[in-house]
Amino acid sequence: MEKDENSFEIDGGFQKLDDNEYIKPPRMPNQKHHTLHVEQHTVRSPYLPPNILKQYDEIYPGMARELMSLTFEHQRFSMEKSRHEMEIQKLNHTENIKINDANIAEMKAVSELRKGELRIKSIGQWFALLTTLSLLGISVVFASMGYPLLATACIGIIVSLAIVMFLQKNKKDDDS
Repeated sequence: MEKDENSFEIDGGFQKLDDNEYIKPPRMPNQKHHTLHVEQHTVRSPYLPPNILKQYDEIYPGMARELMSLTFEHQRFSMEKSRHEMEIQKLNHTENIKINDANIAEMKAVSELRKGELRIKSIGQWFALLTTLSLLGISVVFASMGYPLLATACIGIIVSLAIVMFLQKNKKDDDS
């Protein structure tokens, strides 16, 4: 039988373990009692504690200095990265302000153009009303003076102007 990662050896044979199954190995008669002490420390600082650095230095002389220089380098890199991110955010904010200002200026210009168009349309409507009433009055005068052909011509002009205005309005509706 081959040994895999989920098995252990007992008396020359292998005993398979499931993921959640734990088998306590049998006690050997001449086995000494050993204690395992486990500690966990959490460091909430970019720097390693001095006692850890001292242990690294004992294992590999100069390692504490290298670890500290790496820590300083990492801090410089992090600060530089943060500074660049803040500069980019500031540039983005400035660009957004410029874009917003341009959009507001464009909206104001469009609003002014629409006001101008409405004013021109209003003047045109008043002019059309005045022209229609004038032509109607002139046609009444021509009819009362005995010129029915001229009176009919004035009414024809009014009708043709109405048709032209109707066709222009429909053409604008088709374009938009």
